[in-house]
Amino acid sequence: MKIINRLMSSYKSPYPVVMVITMLVSQLTTQIKSCSAQTGNFSGKYENLVNDENIHTVMLHHEDSALTLPVMDLNSGKKLELHFDDLSQQQRSFSYTLIHCNSRWEPSPLEQQEYLDGFGSGRIEKITHSFNTTCDYFHYCLVFPVEEAMPKISGNYALLVYENNDPENPVLIRQCHFTESLIALDATIRQPSGEKYATGQEIEISLNLNGYTINDPARDITILIRQNGNNQTDQRITKPRFVGPSAINYGGNNEIVFDGGNEFRYFDIKSMKYEAEHISRIDFQPPYYHVFLKEGESRAFDPYFTQPDINGRFYISRERSQDRHTEADYVQVHFLLKAQIPFTDGEICITGELTDGSAKDKGRMSYSSEQRQYEKVLLLKQGFYNYLFGYLPENSGIIDMGYLEGNHYETVNDYAFFVYHYDSSWDYDRLIAVKQMQSK
Repeated sequence: MKIINRLMSSYKSPYPVVMVITMLVSQLTTQIKSCSAQTGNFSGKYENLVNDENIHTVMLHHEDSALTLPVMDLNSGKKLELHFDDLSQQQRSFSYTLIHCNSRWEPSPLEQQEYLDGFGSGRIEKITHSFNTTCDYFHYCLVFPVEEAMPKISGNYALLVYENNDPENPVLIRQCHFTESLIALDATIRQPSGEKYATGQEIEISLNLNGYTINDPARDITILIRQNGNNQTDQRITKPRFVGPSAINYGGNNEIVFDGGNEFRYFDIKSMKYEAEHISRIDFQPPYYHVFLKEGESRAFDPYFTQPDINGRFYISRERSQDRHTEADYVQVHFLLKAQIPFTDGEICITGELTDGSAKDKGRMSYSSEQRQYEKVLLLKQGFYNYLFGYLPENSGIIDMGYLEGNHYETVNDYAFFVYHYDSSWDYDRLIAVKQMQSK
């Protein structure tokens, strides 16, 4: 086993080598047997997803701090908090585990005991039934890491939630990050030159090494840049512009440019007693309230207009409630987009955190020839939501955000920077810096 070789290379003992190997194998076998959650031969990518139609409103953020990214300093003692609802009308038993991944979210070659302390898995114990809602559900909450599954090394981790001791069939997956913060990152976001002068945002990056050693930056360093939590537009940067003894620079000359996008559309459904902005009407059709949003139109050729948003996120809340997680109700939200004729070479999608921002079926709209509009109904928990209308070209898995919404260099966007250093001795991607900032 790979881990035995690593241990033996640094192991000094008066006992014969055969005896040492026998003891190590015995210890490792015991540890492996105690790990009730394994992933088998999974070779794909761990992306945010929900595999159970009864699971809704999945949120992962800092403990007691919504609208934060699931990024935590390794060994900081701080926690992440997972929330989700089960609408199946029965209380179920869910377990969880953490899987270490490389910078591309593929499972790393490490054994579980190399990246986790403890048994490696546990059960979600905090379960609460909804209160005073028209839609009954069970709310699940997990605060981690804990001793039973404590990350030992930095990097990307996939949080898997599953039933029946079957981690190879998770009901949901969420990505999270544990960082060592070994270097400092600074970035400049500005208006680019050239063809994207009016529609893009250019980024230039500087890494301050703070004495940290990187032998071959072009080979071993990867910077991933994510805009507004949308992994479909991620950019992976590996080619430095300048390498010095204490700093490494990337970008410049329009090498790193993102589409500016547009400010997000929004609606507020914290109360069913009045029609907030962008809501046409509210009806109660048992067993749900139905919220009809005002008909949307393309903004592709509109001038830029500033408006406050939360850059594609959502926040759960119900007016005059004691516990937003268990007292917020589920409502059917009707989305409408005006279109005289349907698009024949692509599909229209609702995108943002409310649909996991993906090209999967959850957000795809259907066309009504009678009403001359695209329509979609989503079951959503009460709160404040951001979204966009995206265009999914035929035979493509990437949603074009600017096709219907437009692109503007002035748009205020959230950017997250993740710096990975490949550790060749242990064969994994260390996460040595994370930086979050907004375009101005």
